[in-house]
Amino acid sequence: MKVTKKQIGITAAIVLVLAGGGVTVGVVNHNNTVQAKQVQEQKAREAKIKAEKAVEATAIKAIETAEKNPTDQNLKAADEAVAKVTNEKTKEGLLNNIGAIRA
Repeated sequence: MKVTKKQIGITAAIVLVLAGGGVTVGVVNHNNTVQAKQVQEQKAREAKIKAEKAVEATAIKAIETAEKNPTDQNLKAADEAVAKVTNEKTKEGLLNNIGAIRA
């Protein structure tokens, strides 16, 4: 069987379409993977922020308790709660509040 130029052209077009489709599938798969990773990282950041807010709220409650009843035990509990706070600005302000209670 003799292969004509028309058959070669059609075959080449089919190969190009199939190759292009394969590349497209690869790109889409990669994009989906990257997006899933970004969503996971965003959720982790949100969880970290939520946990930090909870630690700060606990420290604030401990300080309020120490203000109402400034016993050594309440002041120690407030110190321990503030020590768990990671935000330095917030921690400094809370430590100032404890210092004011002790004074």
